Amino acid sequence: MNIFVGLLIVLLAWLLVNIMFSVLTGKGLDVWSKITCVANPTTSAFRPQGDRNVGSVNVVQGTGGTPSVSPNGGRCPMLTTGPCSPSNLTGYFGAGASNMSSICWRESGGIADAKSSTDKLWYDPQRRSFSVGLFQINLVAHSITCNGRTYQCPNAFRPPTNPNQTRRESWGTARSGAGFGYTIINEPLYNTCVAMASNPSCNLDRAANLYREANGVQPWVTSARYCGLL
Repeated sequence: MNIFVGLLIVLLAWLLVNIMFSVLTGKGLDVWSKITCVANPTTSAFRPQGDRNVGSVNVVQGTGGTPSVSPNGGRCPMLTTGPCSPSNLTGYFGAGASNMSSICWRESGGIADAKSSTDKLWYDPQRRSFSVGLFQINLVAHSITCNGRTYQCPNAFRPPTNPNQTRRESWGTARSGAGFGYTIINEPLYNTCVAMASNPSCNLDRAANLYREANGVQPWVTSARYCGLL
């Protein structure tokens, strides 16, 4: 008899709890038989833009190397593997290899064929990039030598009629004469220059020349400052 009374009390308690859940959730028995899964918020990989003088990449998915501790206590890691690892860059930049590895991370994420998501041609229907590769070589401003042949990349573009025109972009104010207002007039040459700048060794050769001419990281001054290298 006591067992029967006990079971009756348990049943009544369960019914009372179920009624409470029905009132609170409107689901009744579903509460006991179903589990609702709620997705956790996710974020995409984000790389902030680099130097607008040589070039920049705003958003990059993934990385072209393995990041490690940044030199000089800066905010930009070195890439310990891939073409922008300090060991690979020593032959191009000597003692500056570690710093340039961090700048490469800032500019392109170490991705050889990276195209700038900010340095884009205003009047191009496809809004193509004019800064390309590991160190985001500005094709409007620089030639590039690859496989023993020099390509005069600036000849692929027509300069703007008003080089002082400015336009507000999402990241700041851009000036027409800095490359944004140029127009492609030689498609084959432009495509060739993009391909050559996407070649790691050719891009590194040109970056090393710029580094020597400036006696340092000035061609990438914005990235260098961001990384705490200036």
